[in-house]
Amino acid sequence: MLSPLDRRRLSIRVGYWLTFGFLVLAAIIAVVPMYWLFTDGVKSSIEISALPPTWLPQHPDWHGLLDNNFTASWNLLNLGHYLDNTLILVAGSLALQVLVSVTAAFSLAKLQPAYGKIWLGFFFTTLLVPMVTYLIPQYLNISSLPLVHWNIGNGNWIYLGVLLPEAANAFNLYILKSFFDDIPDEIIAAARIDGANALDLLVRIVMPMSKAVLAVVAILTMMASWKDFLWPYVVMAGDQDHQPLMVYLFYQWQNRSLGTPDNVLFASFGLVSIPPIVLFLIFQRQIIRGISLTGLTG
Repeated sequence: MLSPLDRRRLSIRVGYWLTFGFLVLAAIIAVVPMYWLFTDGVKSSIEISALPPTWLPQHPDWHGLLDNNFTASWNLLNLGHYLDNTLILVAGSLALQVLVSVTAAFSLAKLQPAYGKIWLGFFFTTLLVPMVTYLIPQYLNISSLPLVHWNIGNGNWIYLGVLLPEAANAFNLYILKSFFDDIPDEIIAAARIDGANALDLLVRIVMPMSKAVLAVVAILTMMASWKDFLWPYVVMAGDQDHQPLMVYLFYQWQNRSLGTPDNVLFASFGLVSIPPIVLFLIFQRQIIRGISLTGLTG
């Protein structure tokens, strides 16, 4: 972005190094909590509570690390069961998001339904409303579904009670519609002449051309579902057997006085943090490419 001639100017050099220093500082601030999380999994419970806190573990148990902390947290807290619950919610959220957001974005971008811009405006206004403001109405809806009056907030339907209200996401709709709008209408018109219906257009024309943005939506959806806490916490407060990892570990932290060591809890927090980090590291190229294709910033 800066030519060699620009770099010779004092004001440019000062601005460059100030920006570089700010980015390094921001990166350090972002990494420190993760560093603290994983090092607390190596410390003893007494050292975790020590004041002033220790940046480096004084007596790290490297030899018995897996047996004493991480493996212990997996077995003691039965994390495998709650991992299964989380994966069910992640898979269900991904399926519903692709089904609802992709079809809605395709309809608004290429099928041009009546009053499409008005409906799109209604969707986008939900981005301006904090989730907590419609938390109670949303819970009342799943407690008694309109028209059929089914309660999907407990029992075997409880996963659906968590997933159904989050099936439509205005943010994902915006990303997908922005990309679909850039697909030439001539391609759609040519496919219509060849006899393609709306489903053929979506499955055989639009989706194969949209792999990058679909990957972005899929990754963002999986990461959001993995770390989602508030809504599952509200729905599953009284059903510990079906809780995802985030809700279950919150209750474990609240009840740590019952005997679970702090270092074991921190080790479990570290284990839960690994999958989204690995997912981002593997697919960061697709995320960056999708952001550049959609023009999304921030």
